[in-house]
Amino acid sequence: LFLDHYSPDFIIYDYLDDFAAWEAYLDPMVKKSDIIITTSEVLMDRIKREYPQKPSFIVPNGCDLNHFKPKDNSPVPAELSRHNGPVITYSGAWANWIDVSLVEKIARTYKNALISIIGTEFGTRVPRHIPNLKYFGYKSYNDLPKYLQNSTVCIIPFLINPITVATNPIKMYEYLASGSPVVSTNIPEAQNIPGVYIGKTHDSFIEQIGLIIKKQIVINKSYVYTWLESHTWERRFMDIHEIIKNYINMD
Repeated sequence: LFLDHYSPDFIIYDYLDDFAAWEAYLDPMVKKSDIIITTSEVLMDRIKREYPQKPSFIVPNGCDLNHFKPKDNSPVPAELSRHNGPVITYSGAWANWIDVSLVEKIARTYKNALISIIGTEFGTRVPRHIPNLKYFGYKSYNDLPKYLQNSTVCIIPFLINPITVATNPIKMYEYLASGSPVVSTNIPEAQNIPGVYIGKTHDSFIEQIGLIIKKQIVINKSYVYTWLESHTWERRFMDIHEIIKNYINMD
């Protein structure tokens, strides 16, 4: 490990995902670190179970609320302005943890909706054979908010597997900050979040989208934004700063 080339006074291991390819590094990193910071309950539970003597803390992900929150006269992206109907958006890596069959069912169920896919293809391709399912490619961080702000609903169509049950999706916070309701599969970190609706099956996922499109589900944006105030990157920094300060003082 590169750490062997340095003589650090203090090491923090940021354990943020459960990728199989990273498994070989977990034990040496935990043992070399002074404290562990995890992003989800599943990851925290593992550290507590396997390394009960190691100081560990949970600090979930967050977002830049001001960057994503809608502003007056926010522009509509050209790809969306040409569509007259609901917009259902996924943003992020298109990888093997995406439930592709679910996304295809959404597109076929809501034929008048535009299924907008934004992000990089990571080892797998976005389907091109369904007319209303469009891949718009990578969008810069500066451009992303206008796509989310002009979406009817944003989705987290993850398969349920070791990677996804351990993830705390940044996209969830960004979706909510943009003012869009969210429908997610039943991953632990999306449960009991204001503005996020869980689809435990394909049918219930698709049903939740329909209720949002029909305005039978309307999120309380004021409540969501109040909740998000505690989930900004600034708050995350303050939390981590406090953890480090307290630990060093104890030590």
